[in-house]
Amino acid sequence: MKQFCHECGNPMEADQVFCAECGAPKAVPNTEAQTPIVQKPKKPWSFKKKLAFLLVGILAIALVGGHYTIQAKTSPDSKISNFLTALESGDAEAVLKEITISEDINKDEKVYVSYLKSLDYGVLQSNITEAAAGIKKDGITRVITDDNGHQVFKLKQEKYLSLYPVISIEAVPVNVELATDLPNGEYSIAGKTFDLAKGKQVMGAFLPGVYPAAVSADGVYKSTAEFEQEISGNEDMAIELQKKQLMVTLSSNEPEALVFINGKTTKKKVKELAEIGPLFEGEKLSVHAELKDKKSELLEVVGGDQVNLSIGEEAVVAIEEGETEDSVYFDKENITEFIWNFRSAYEAALNAKDYSQVASYLKPGSSALKEIDEFIGDLGNQYFLYEFYTDDVLDYKVEGNKAYVNTYEEFDFTNHLYDTVNYKRYKVYEIVIGTDGTYEIESITIEDTKRTN
Repeated sequence: MKQFCHECGNPMEADQVFCAECGAPKAVPNTEAQTPIVQKPKKPWSFKKKLAFLLVGILAIALVGGHYTIQAKTSPDSKISNFLTALESGDAEAVLKEITISEDINKDEKVYVSYLKSLDYGVLQSNITEAAAGIKKDGITRVITDDNGHQVFKLKQEKYLSLYPVISIEAVPVNVELATDLPNGEYSIAGKTFDLAKGKQVMGAFLPGVYPAAVSADGVYKSTAEFEQEISGNEDMAIELQKKQLMVTLSSNEPEALVFINGKTTKKKVKELAEIGPLFEGEKLSVHAELKDKKSELLEVVGGDQVNLSIGEEAVVAIEEGETEDSVYFDKENITEFIWNFRSAYEAALNAKDYSQVASYLKPGSSALKEIDEFIGDLGNQYFLYEFYTDDVLDYKVEGNKAYVNTYEEFDFTNHLYDTVNYKRYKVYEIVIGTDGTYEIESITIEDTKRTN
């Protein structure tokens, strides 16, 4: 095979080493075998590997999506908006869903939502929106109040999953106490029943609202009542069921007379039955007394009344001096009004240090006049304040031309150091008829006093 110089192209013989024309060495052909590069075929992914890759992708998408979903749902603005929208629309279930209520709080959900709906929506919306904005800035808890200044909610900032700031709307309850001195009975509210015989007791925390309630008590007269009980306030409130408000006090000029209630005998004498009841709101009784063939007037009574079941003619007292044709009667209405007027005048006289304001209620030359005149005269010039707020006539009895009136009185006394002492007193007033036909106090006896700082 003819060969050529690789430099000038001159033909060369097979045995020539150099080109005769240009002197270039003869090119030696490469006899080494060229090994072709062969790529290994790629091994296909296993099913497990594909599944793992797919799951990682799905998880990543879920995490991103979940982040934005949680962020949207826990947004403080969203929480407040959902609550206000539910409240405005009257959706009770949606309203309660947005509120945090502690498990130990007594509640009636319908009563509570009705209470929330009764609030001024515009004021509540403004207060909650402003509070939420403040919490987002500083994280400090805010208190939301109702139209009367009573606490309704606490708005707090918390962390969801330790990452997402959220606002909780926490219901604020009212701590309720039952204050009673009734000897027996039951009081029921919000699915709970309380034994009245236990006296003063803690009922627990209640959400505010107007609850259906019921009360019952046994005695000579079995009393039951159903009514609406409002629970409201900032901190504590007391439900009072007191004897002086609910019992009827009995007296008579014939203590041996039998007492009749609603036309039926109690088989008890007046002296054995000092009081009947309790009579709760809306309850009335017809009461009278009988002795042999004589009866007292039939009286309709309610809780808190003091009744004199006088048999025969009422006690008549002639004026001591200058007897007139008119008769002067001792009766509950007149005596009660006289005591109230005297106490009002006495309170004014004490605070003004002016005996003349009370002088007309006292019999001239009597021990009552002397004692009160001396007491007011010794008051001095330092500051003090008397505040009378309970003056109850419990009962009275007539002996000759005098009436002996039993009273229960409560008042506060504040001294010049602004220390206040509460007084509870039982007294007996001896009342006579003056020369002008009006009542006059002859003596005042303090039977019992309790002081509380």
